[in-house]
Amino acid sequence: MWSAPLLSILHVESSAMMATVSYFAAGLTSLSLFRSGARLRKVMTAQEAALLLPWMLLTVSALWQPNCDYVRGLTFFLGFPGVTVVFAVSLAWLLHTLPVRRKRTWLIGIGVTLAIAPTLYDVGFHPQFYTYNHVFGGFLGPIYDEDLAVRRGLYAFRVLTLLWSAMFVAVATWQVRPASRILRGVIAAIGLLVAAGYAFGATLGIITTYDRIEQVLGGVYRTTSFEIYYDPDRTTEADLRDMIDEHLFRMAQFEERLGTSVQEPLRTYVYPNADVKAQLTGARHTSVAPVWLSVPQVHVLASSFHDTFAHELAHVFSREFGLPVLRASVSVGLLEGLAVALEPPDGRPGPRERVSAALLSRSASDRSSSLAGGLNGVVASHLTPWGFWTGRDAISYTTMGSFVRYLLDAYGPALFKRAYATARFEAVYGKPPEVLVAEWTDHLLALDAVSRSTGERVAAQFAVPSLFEKTCPHYVPPHRRLLLEARRYLEAGDTTRAVRSAERSLAERSDYVAALDLWARLALRRGDARSVAARLGIVEEGGVESERFPYSLWVRRGDAMALLGRTTEARRQYDRSLRALPSFAHEARSVAGLRYALASDPLRLRMLIVEEGPHDRPASPDGVERMAAGISLARSGNYEQAVMLLRTTTAASLVTGREVIDRELIRRRYVWLGELSYAAGNLRDAAFYADSARAAYLDAGAFTEAERLSDVGEKMRWLAASTAARTARYTAHMHRSWR
Repeated sequence: MWSAPLLSILHVESSAMMATVSYFAAGLTSLSLFRSGARLRKVMTAQEAALLLPWMLLTVSALWQPNCDYVRGLTFFLGFPGVTVVFAVSLAWLLHTLPVRRKRTWLIGIGVTLAIAPTLYDVGFHPQFYTYNHVFGGFLGPIYDEDLAVRRGLYAFRVLTLLWSAMFVAVATWQVRPASRILRGVIAAIGLLVAAGYAFGATLGIITTYDRIEQVLGGVYRTTSFEIYYDPDRTTEADLRDMIDEHLFRMAQFEERLGTSVQEPLRTYVYPNADVKAQLTGARHTSVAPVWLSVPQVHVLASSFHDTFAHELAHVFSREFGLPVLRASVSVGLLEGLAVALEPPDGRPGPRERVSAALLSRSASDRSSSLAGGLNGVVASHLTPWGFWTGRDAISYTTMGSFVRYLLDAYGPALFKRAYATARFEAVYGKPPEVLVAEWTDHLLALDAVSRSTGERVAAQFAVPSLFEKTCPHYVPPHRRLLLEARRYLEAGDTTRAVRSAERSLAERSDYVAALDLWARLALRRGDARSVAARLGIVEEGGVESERFPYSLWVRRGDAMALLGRTTEARRQYDRSLRALPSFAHEARSVAGLRYALASDPLRLRMLIVEEGPHDRPASPDGVERMAAGISLARSGNYEQAVMLLRTTTAASLVTGREVIDRELIRRRYVWLGELSYAAGNLRDAAFYADSARAAYLDAGAFTEAERLSDVGEKMRWLAASTAARTARYTAHMHRSWR
């Protein structure tokens, strides 16, 4: 196990592996010892003591690979192989006392059956992504989750394993003393406890059922084609309507794009936060669409719904042309590649641009880029499940998404659907994969333009190690845990505790950028500009490099300076943020530019910082001030008034003294008008402004943002023309049903 970083330290994966080996090693050797006359207590003690050797070896490995989470790893070791050895020895003792032949075969058969059958039952028939097991202990959730969910069900199930062990010992003893009433009572009591454990498995967290998820979430919205399950206490009417619109449009869009429809109503489970999602499904941050289950479904976080829903919906559509029973492809690369290929554009460089940039950049000759051997090797590797899962996430998803997008565009969906299930390219396309990859490579190298900032973005993404390369897999350091705690408090509206947790995070690591950003934002809301200016100044002077002092901190420092009346210094900080931002970050560049223009007007700037409603002071003819007032009105829910203000903000009035900011704000005005018109329910106006914004960004050469706006405009027009959409929006406005 030392040769695999994921297994070489004391943690959940190594403990599961060791528990599997321990079952067979302890069980088989115990049978031999019992045949030679050894007593149960002595054998149990010896087998548990034997675990000291792997414990020592997995501890010694810390000399060359840091074990950042040793204490939790030790609890997994005690709970997985430690308990499994008790189970295996007890089962061996029972088999020894029973009049059965081939006891070793029985022990091996029981072990293999218990390792496979319950796992298939748990994950194959339930909406969960964890499984607990008497043999290997359990898998806690998707491998992509940085922080695995240690649920109460794990402890309940291992107690159940110990109860089974006690049952084996009691029954074995009863073989010798069948007349003992006490033993019969003990066996009956243990049997009742075991039965209760399985009967109340959903309540204990051992298993997750659809009813359990729907009961906890509480809200449901139904149509003939989909059902949305959500938390009504943490979902606004506008949020629900937005999710309905996305379902209606994306399902129609994918149906047209693929020539396939989903035969049964889709169930979408929207979780209010990562903790609820982890407790119910075992998946904390990873969005999932278990295609093998009989009901088409997706599980997403409310906070990342728009970022992940379309990806998971693509998996739902792929069920229709996947393998029988599994409803998937033999190639994980094609399964995930299709989902990436169908993701709507988000304004940033897409998979095509990123792979093209990687090929054209100097890093393509560097072995660390994983593209040094050419795309043939990358695709061949990622078509296999092991190659895909062990590869770096960014490379696996990006390259396969770009490749599948090329196949769809160049050859159409019909051929791809035929090749999808079995990945037999030559039988379907009449060309071997190498030829298809060569065509795809030529296509990537012939792209008209790629943003200059894409190369740096790709280099950073492709350098992130996979789970199998990380020195501390599934480890979240204290400063990051405290930041996550701060964000949870902020979601709950407890800003006092959020600030306290952010400060504790900074006490652990004073230059932690994400915690600094959150702390500064909350401090500015409280009006404590001096503390923000001082702290960020100390951090910068302490040697934080510019790339680790990102644009958001320049913006926070600029806000502090502006609120303190130091306009020139504030604008210098905003300037630095603009230089740090990539060219495709148009929203962030517009916000920084707007702040630059308002630096001399702390009252208006404070509306943006504190996110409060507009002050009584009327908007002046100054375009920037009117724009800021419109944004403030929108935050307070006055969308119609906000639209009126932005409509009367002319391009000629957006003069800040910086031409680059003026141009950005002029273009962004159309985007904001479109978003506000949609929020106000004016879909045709939203489509018009999205089209206007698209034309403006095309004119500026911002092709990825123009592509995103084209998708937005198409969505607005479809919703405006769709009778089903109008009916669903009206129903969502008038009524929501709860279980």
